[in-house]
Amino acid sequence: MTTYHISLESDVLKVKFGKPANGDQVIPDAAIRLDEMVVSGELSGGKLLKIDGPASIAVSYLIAHKISQLYAAIAVFDPKIGRPGYKTFITAISQTLAYKIGELIETDEPHKSKPILKVVLCGPPQSGKSCLREGLKQAISQIEGAAYPYVITACPDGEGAWFSDAARRDLDLARRLKDEYKAKFTPQFAQKAASWVRSANTLFSSPKRLTSTFPTSLYTLYP
Repeated sequence: MTTYHISLESDVLKVKFGKPANGDQVIPDAAIRLDEMVVSGELSGGKLLKIDGPASIAVSYLIAHKISQLYAAIAVFDPKIGRPGYKTFITAISQTLAYKIGELIETDEPHKSKPILKVVLCGPPQSGKSCLREGLKQAISQIEGAAYPYVITACPDGEGAWFSDAARRDLDLARRLKDEYKAKFTPQFAQKAASWVRSANTLFSSPKRLTSTFPTSLYTLYP
C-alpha cells in the first residue's frame, strides 16, 4: 500500500495520504505515481488542472515540479473561500492570460462544511497536560488517513512537551532555552492566547478509533 494516493477524475487531480510514513518515503511514492501518470498519458496536459486533497509542503513542491509545465494553469482547492456549500479553487500557477494568479474558480461540486470542535486541556501545574497532549498528537499522527493534529500551547512559563525531548539531546541547552522563554501570566497574554484559539480553524479528521465524531483542534491552556 502506497503512502500517498494520486488519481485523476476529469480535470481534477485527487490526492490524499495513504499508510503512515515520513516524508522521505511519501515523496518517492508520490514521485513514482506522478511519473507513471505522465508516461501513460493520463496526465497529458491542458488548459487547467485542479488539485483537491491534503498535501504536505514537500508534496506540493513535488507536484508543481512534475506537472506545472504540462498545464497552462493549476488551481488548488481551498475550503475557506468561495460560495458556502460548494468547492472553490484558487489559481496558484498560471502561464496563460486566461487565468490570473489568485483567481478563484468556483464550481458546482458540493462541499459540506464540517463543524469545528476545539478541545482544551487544562489543569494545575505538573499535572501531565503537556505529556497527555503530546501523546494524543503522536497517536493521531500514527493513524492512517488522519490529518496532522494542530496544537496551540498557551504557556508563557517555559513548560511544554518540547523540554524532555530537548533535554535528552542537550540538557544545558534545554534549561537555558526554558529560562530565556520563561515569563509570567498577564491579562494581555491571556487575551492574546484566547484570540489564537478563537481564530484557529485548522482541523484534524477524527479517526474511527477515537470517540469524537467531529474534526478537532487541540489546545493546552496553563493556569
